[in-house]
Amino acid sequence: MSGPREDLLTEPGPLVSGDLLVLPVKGKVPGVSAYSLLDGHRVWHVGLDGATVLGLAQGRAPGGVDVVTSTAARTHLWHLDGATGRRKAEPTILRDVPLGRRFEIYPTGTEGYTFVNLDPGGELPSYVALRRVTGW
Repeated sequence: MSGPREDLLTEPGPLVSGDLLVLPVKGKVPGVSAYSLLDGHRVWHVGLDGATVLGLAQGRAPGGVDVVTSTAARTHLWHLDGATGRRKAEPTILRDVPLGRRFEIYPTGTEGYTFVNLDPGGELPSYVALRRVTGW
């Protein structure tokens, strides 16, 4: 699929946040874009440091969007405002988290996340539960 300024990607699957369709995109600035479900125009785009988008999920905060990205050096969990695409907080660095090619993200508790691997080969853990670490 193509949008007016970028190619829309179907993997990882898009999500609906309010009246917006949020999905990964590639183009001059790869990242995530939101399109209006009412008239189809692009409402916002965020580049997320040019990293590859691995996963999208409803954020912990109402209307939020969480995005997992990866570069050669790091994997991040970004916390975005679903209405504007602006960062709600600094991205969380995911160190040594065994994520498969396909996974689901679920916010748990007040500061945790559960990642469910959709690994058909069973080589990775079925799920990984994380809690925020501060002060180290």
